[in-house]
Amino acid sequence: MIRNIKLLFVVVAVAGLVSASSCTSSQNSPASRVDAESAFDKAEAAFEQEDYATAESNYAIAVEGGLPVDLLGPAFLKRGIALGHLGRYEEAMKSIDEGAQGVGDQEVKEAKAQVLLAQGDTEGAKQVMKGQ
Repeated sequence: MIRNIKLLFVVVAVAGLVSASSCTSSQNSPASRVDAESAFDKAEAAFEQEDYATAESNYAIAVEGGLPVDLLGPAFLKRGIALGHLGRYEEAMKSIDEGAQGVGDQEVKEAKAQVLLAQGDTEGAKQVMKGQ
């Protein structure tokens, strides 16, 4: 009887370890963080070159891959701006809103204004910058 209880305890413990290891996200692994940071660096370079398609795809990899918290907000904002330049305005604003918690209000306003300018909405961009 005691042997059966010990065996049951071992089985439950092993099952718990297996379950816990399968629940941990690969986003938290060091390799994933390195990949996310590499994607962020590639996105930044592409953004500077106004290659918004490459920038957007790399920002998407970065934000989904375990990017450090201090880079997460800026990555969402820049992804939003890139999406705006690609004509994907609704997705752009959603990405900016997702990154809003990690950056200041002024940065959010500027990002939204850039998307509106890319859309050709100069008046809307002015209103966003005024805080309306």
